[in-house]
Amino acid sequence: SDSPFTEKLSKKLSAFSERVFKVNPCGIIAFLTGTLGGYPIGAKTLSEFYDSKKLNDYDVHKLFCWCINPSPAFAITAVGTFMLRNTKSGIIIYTSTLLSALSIGICVGLLNKNFISISTLQERKIDSKHIFINSVANGNNAMLSVCGWVLLFSGVSSVLGKAIPTEYATLVISSITEVTNGCRIATAHSFPLSAICAILSFGGLAVIFQIGPYLEKCNISFKEFLCWRIVNSALSAFICSQLVKLFPDCQNVFSNIAIGNTTFTITRSFFTAFMMILMCAVFVFEVDNRKKV
Repeated sequence: SDSPFTEKLSKKLSAFSERVFKVNPCGIIAFLTGTLGGYPIGAKTLSEFYDSKKLNDYDVHKLFCWCINPSPAFAITAVGTFMLRNTKSGIIIYTSTLLSALSIGICVGLLNKNFISISTLQERKIDSKHIFINSVANGNNAMLSVCGWVLLFSGVSSVLGKAIPTEYATLVISSITEVTNGCRIATAHSFPLSAICAILSFGGLAVIFQIGPYLEKCNISFKEFLCWRIVNSALSAFICSQLVKLFPDCQNVFSNIAIGNTTFTITRSFFTAFMMILMCAVFVFEVDNRKKV
């Protein structure tokens, strides 16, 4: 957000942003970074723009409704190519999430038309070395946080799955807690592409808790954000179901994969999974405390 390129791009996007989405152009940059980098990147960018006064409370509340999306690397490559064994399916899923986010952004903009003009913002000259060092440091902290929350909720999902040993319960729990396991189990049972898209768009509690610190900085309610994740999930599933009708060859083209063959051995022990949760919890909160300091 400190890069001079951000200021230049904001000016070029100002007319489009204010007319279509009724938000400051910085919001479009946050959307682009989020759709390319993944769920927490969009939230982090919004938080940085909010801290630097480039976005006000009104804008940041609108933008958190639709700027948190999966990355193409995860949706197309991980889910489409590797899990579904069909890259076209991944493209359809990713396209559905983008269309869902843009639709929500336009609707929210029509209902709430207030925004701050980019002309009120002043350019700042910042040393390129400072930008590079901060970018690398922030990226490392973000990766540590992501890994910690993913491991934590993977352990939670394993423990709950052992406590309720039914395939349907395992799918529901995995979909709610951690998106990767949810998508893996859904593909293993040959669920419709729209259902997998819904899981991916929601993101799971692991993603939501990753974004939690940014919600707090921007004074956004956790319940409000959770409701918008559900709306995104439902709308993207609907759009995906319509796209599948246009491209029927992308539905159910992948082979079944036995869940037992794709489950890590460490999760088969209740005690080991419990200890994993405990260690990950300590790790996550330690990282968050360091950020606050």
